[in-house]
Amino acid sequence: MTTKKAGKGDIAAHAIADDTMSKVAAYLRRGRRFEALTPDELAIQYAEALQLWADNLYDPAAQALSDEVVAEYDLRGQKVPQGLAPEALERIVQAASKLLHCLPEDARATIEADLVRGFEDDTGKAN
Repeated sequence: MTTKKAGKGDIAAHAIADDTMSKVAAYLRRGRRFEALTPDELAIQYAEALQLWADNLYDPAAQALSDEVVAEYDLRGQKVPQGLAPEALERIVQAASKLLHCLPEDARATIEADLVRGFEDDTGKAN
């Protein structure tokens, strides 16, 4: 049997899915505190969480709040609403981009190797 070689898109999608599953599982373990919110209330919570994270970029609790709201959307089988807090989201993306570009090449190579190894371990596909 021939296996298709994994591309970077496959590896990235796997890493995102794995991260999503971990965050949803953690949210479930802590209790679904946003479960009772209406769709409108959850959207407001999402916008507020993004704003809090953008205002406190290096505060793990601020990022965790955003992760929990996104996990609630995942559990509902819904996509997070787009365009609710575009300025906040842009600040978060810019900060992440700056951090990535500040990493030395060997650190980026280590991260990429870890992602590939995780993909291969979970899927059995060689890269």
